[in-house]
Amino acid sequence: MAVVAVAAQENGVVSHEAGKLNELEKSLIAKVSGARPSFSILRRTPNSTTGLIYRALTGEAELHEEFSDVFIVRSGSATLVLGGDLQERRAVGPGEVAAKSIAGGERRKLKVGDVVHIPAKLPHWVFLDPGETVTYLIIKLKD
Repeated sequence: MAVVAVAAQENGVVSHEAGKLNELEKSLIAKVSGARPSFSILRRTPNSTTGLIYRALTGEAELHEEFSDVFIVRSGSATLVLGGDLQERRAVGPGEVAAKSIAGGERRKLKVGDVVHIPAKLPHWVFLDPGETVTYLIIKLKD
């Protein structure tokens, strides 16, 4: 993960211009490898993280004990699985759980412009059908 200076900051306000995000998305696409997403942190504070994620394959399911996620879809499409039972779960950090997949849960198709707020403690999984890709802004907020 690389921190990329694509933000303009003035009077404590941080903005991410669309053109710079488009350039960053192109660089993420060029770097993606396997099922791991290509991810760039735009800003991090003790209570939040903002980033841009590009996925070309389905990755792992996850659950965050203390952070909610907000997804804003910029390009492509995917299926978001919410709830259900994490399969082969394991701790990957303090308050962070990853899993191979989710059994059950509610499936929602994500498309450009969609915004989804996923509360802390809710299992979720970004699932891509063959040939699908998705790029989304993620905002992690401490609950």
